Amino acid sequence: MSTKSIAEVTTVIHEPIERVWQAFVDPDVIASYMMGALVTTDRKEGSPITWKGEWKGKAYEDSGQLIIVRGPDLLKYTRVSGADPAQAHTITVELKEVAGVTHVKLTQDNNPTEEACTEAEKNWSAILDGLKQALGEAPVSKPEEART
Repeated sequence: MSTKSIAEVTTVIHEPIERVWQAFVDPDVIASYMMGALVTTDRKEGSPITWKGEWKGKAYEDSGQLIIVRGPDLLKYTRVSGADPAQAHTITVELKEVAGVTHVKLTQDNNPTEEACTEAEKNWSAILDGLKQALGEAPVSKPEEART
């Protein structure tokens, strides 16, 4: 059995790094791409952060702690779904601007199985696609298969 525990998603957003950073830390913008989640925090390292919302028809309230808030290039926090601290994930968002576009690398640790890792990557990819749309970037459809 595989023990892959770190989910990783990367993308490019055609916006300056400061605008992308703001989208990661502004609760109003977060709600627009994170399925309406209400985020509460003061955005200071060591402070608590909470998410309230609905996922797959069920209400949830997740909690965590901000570890690093170093705008505009690094955000790191914990997130616990439910009351079991053993289920905590550390989410790391790294931003790098190159030629006016922002490269995003997002990781989530402590995934118990490869399937959980794959599911986390799928969820984060959808969230990052939503973030792009919230910033006004048109969705890009997957290319069709090459004709032979």
